[in-house]
Amino acid sequence: VFGGLIASVIGFVIGLLFKVLVFVALVGGLIYVVRKFTSSSSSRGDW
Repeated sequence: VFGGLIASVIGFVIGLLFKVLVFVALVGGLIYVVRKFTSSSSSRGDW
């Protein structure tokens, strides 16, 4: 009984970590694209 519970909890945690990693990768990619676009369009480098 506890083995199935532990397996389900571990699967839930792994899925949550995967979603967080995908979210972080998307946000990081978006920030990278925005920074690259803004730096190429305007010569002033605020950030």
